[in-house]
Amino acid sequence: MNEQGARGTSGYTIRRPHVDAVVLAAGGANRFGAPKLLLPIPGPSAQPLIAHVVDAVLASAVHRVIVVLGASASQIREALAGRAVALVDNARWPEGMSTSVKAGLSAVCPDTEGVLFVLGDQPGLRTEHIHALIEAFAASTADIIYPTFGGRRGNPVLMSRVTFPALQELAGDQGGRALISSGRFETLAVEVEDAGVLVDIDTPEDWERWQSQRATS
Repeated sequence: MNEQGARGTSGYTIRRPHVDAVVLAAGGANRFGAPKLLLPIPGPSAQPLIAHVVDAVLASAVHRVIVVLGASASQIREALAGRAVALVDNARWPEGMSTSVKAGLSAVCPDTEGVLFVLGDQPGLRTEHIHALIEAFAASTADIIYPTFGGRRGNPVLMSRVTFPALQELAGDQGGRALISSGRFETLAVEVEDAGVLVDIDTPEDWERWQSQRATS
C-alpha cells in the first residue's frame, strides 16, 4: 500500500504511516496439545486459523506482512502458500515469545515508522481493528497503541520505532505488551466495536467457547 493518505472514520483525510506487521506464529501450542494455528475456521472455505489472521492483515493498510515461524513451520508454510508474506524462521522459539518479536523486527523495512504485532491465534481478528489502530497512530503522538473492548485490553498492538530498542531487550516469554505497563512510553487505547480483539486460543476450551459464541452471534 503506497498511498500517503487515507479517509478516516470521521470523514477527514489523514496521513497513512508506514507500518509493517509481524504475525507471531512460532509457538508450540503446549496448552492446546495440537497445532492450533491449523484449526479450521468454520465457513465455506474452512481455512486454517493462521490463514484467516494473515488474510485480515493483508487486507489492511500495512506495507509488509512478516510471519514468524517455529513449531509446525512446514504446515504453516503450506497453509499460507500463495500469499504475499515474508516468512521468517525462528529456531529459538522454545525460549519464548521474545525471540519471535526480535526475529520479526529483524525483517521489517528500515524506514518503517511502526510495527503491528499480531497474534497468530486470534480467530476474531478483523481488518477494521487494524485500520482503527493505524488511523490512531497517524493522528497521535503515542508510542504504543492497543485496542480495547468494554475497557479490557486486547490485541494486536502497534509499536512505534521509538520502542524498538526496548523490544530488543525483552527476554523469555515476554512480548511487546510488557512495555505497556512499564511507564516508559506514551500509550493510547482505542475502543473497538466487538470483542474479537480480546480472544486468542490457548486451550481446547477457548476454541469451543469461541465457536459457541460465534454460532450464537
